[in-house]
Amino acid sequence: MTGSQVLIGNTLIDVQVTGAVGVEVATVPALRVGELLLFPRPVVQHDTSGLPTELVLDLRRWLLSLPDGLYVPVECDSSAAAVDAARAFREDAETGAISSYSPAQLGKWAAWWCEHRPDAAELDLAPGGTR
Repeated sequence: MTGSQVLIGNTLIDVQVTGAVGVEVATVPALRVGELLLFPRPVVQHDTSGLPTELVLDLRRWLLSLPDGLYVPVECDSSAAAVDAARAFREDAETGAISSYSPAQLGKWAAWWCEHRPDAAELDLAPGGTR
């Protein structure tokens, strides 16, 4: 068999999805890498009356979630790129290169990572480090 590998994930998580009808919660598959959870960006589609009809996972946009609803403000082009980012983030956290999970520290790390990786883009975070 040839072709791309599709990551299913090893856990399910609930994430907030902001769309045309406001904020909704979607349960999506995620891959655990240490304390980080990596997942494809979810999009909820609605019918004309505003009822949700589909949950679409964008496999070209992977996000990194920390405990307590915090996010590393990086969006990766693939699951492999997200795993690389998560491993590097964990290593930097363990060595003290990341001193806290404050929005400023997360943003600083994301800017550094995205400078060196064409398969990642920096994201804006809401106040408090959430999306």
